[in-house]
Amino acid sequence: MKKWQIRLILGATGLLAILVVAVVVEWYRGREAGLARRNAAAAKLDAEDPTWRLTQLYAERNAALPPPEQNAGVVVVRAVGLLEMGYIPWLYPGASLLGKGPVSNHLPQEGTVARVKVALEGTRPAIELARTARKFPKGGFPRNVDASTPPADTSDKSVAVRAGAALLREDALANACDGRGNDALESSATILHCAKIIGDEPTLLSHLACLGTTSTAKESIEQLLAWTEPTSDEALGQVQKACADELAEPRLTQLLRAERAALWSRLQDFDDGTTPFSGLKTLLPGEEAGPGGLSDHVLAVFYRRILPDKQATVADLFREMLDADKLPGVTRQAKFDEIASRCPARDDSVFFGASMLLDVRAHVRHHDRVRAQMTTAVAALACERYRLKTGYWPSDLAEIPKDILATIPTDPYTGGPLVYKKLPDGLMIYTTGPDLHDDGGIVLRNLEAPGNDIGFRLWNPDQRRQPPLPVPHDRRRHHGQRM
Repeated sequence: MKKWQIRLILGATGLLAILVVAVVVEWYRGREAGLARRNAAAAKLDAEDPTWRLTQLYAERNAALPPPEQNAGVVVVRAVGLLEMGYIPWLYPGASLLGKGPVSNHLPQEGTVARVKVALEGTRPAIELARTARKFPKGGFPRNVDASTPPADTSDKSVAVRAGAALLREDALANACDGRGNDALESSATILHCAKIIGDEPTLLSHLACLGTTSTAKESIEQLLAWTEPTSDEALGQVQKACADELAEPRLTQLLRAERAALWSRLQDFDDGTTPFSGLKTLLPGEEAGPGGLSDHVLAVFYRRILPDKQATVADLFREMLDADKLPGVTRQAKFDEIASRCPARDDSVFFGASMLLDVRAHVRHHDRVRAQMTTAVAALACERYRLKTGYWPSDLAEIPKDILATIPTDPYTGGPLVYKKLPDGLMIYTTGPDLHDDGGIVLRNLEAPGNDIGFRLWNPDQRRQPPLPVPHDRRRHHGQRM
């Protein structure tokens, strides 16, 4: 081999060695910087929220659960266990009295009512037992997780509670169709209790299930008050209190703490080697784990440099969101929008999985919609109680006595007063919605549609229980004799 060739090889080898050393040094520097940032973030969290870690969060919640004999959740699960066909048909009912359009003061078609009543046959023992859950103020089910096991998002018992709420919804509306308003209110109050049972479970899906159940309760209450006139101020007051209690729960704060703990623990497991790096892709919907082996070693070398920094990012983002949730009205919404603009992009989703960080705006919007529904429900039920007592609607919410409406609720979007509008056939109480624009009280169940307000519609007693609307010709042809 010629001398120039030897020199060339030695020079190239030397340059490669220098490059390798530089890469290794940069890798360690990057990781050390990330570790320093992560350790500082953990120390700050320990000082601010001593039970912020996943295992601590679960232990704290489990310790607060009542014993089984005083647990409302246990009662509802026992009730659902009495259903002969199980609870799945109630999660996905073939027929429901709760329509998909705006709340109507017209009764549903007789055929629809008949089908629901057939489905309800034999469920009375389950319904009566489920209603007794309200005797117990607390409920829930223990969830166990160790430092190396991320929590499951669902449990059979939580799903059973959701099914119980769906059963109670149909019972409430069937009672309303028959003019039994007080019975309908009792089932509706129990739906809100079901939401409370699963409301503080520290998982994203449980939180969404709680919001969905709460929204269903509001829609059921609004609909039954369009079909019947309850005569019991006590029953109305109990439902109003249940709505106010749910409104007072810091649901978004609970979710933010749970998501922060789960994400931190998940990233820590990857960094510690408890979970293979080939499993990162399983955090994304529809993805499967990689082959492992050599690929895990390659991924470990690459990701372990930046994972500590990602954990610190998680802590910072969630701290900002927890602070933002304490702000009022428009300021709060603007702050969340600003935070969302800095949240991880889709190309960072390999770290953050299907967490709420990938769509902060959607989760905050969902939470705010349900708060708006509960806010207007509290005010509307107070108006119904006032009308029951005096025979007429109040001229405004300030006219309602303190023993019926202790404090006047505010619009969660603007921080200002709710819109109170008297109509010839009743009244409307509503919030502006996320667009912050008063659209005249156009309230639809499709609350994502632009130009809609979010609120509660009440009818005068003589405008309730109107006959069913004529069935459109195309629907008659589609459903045939079933209508």
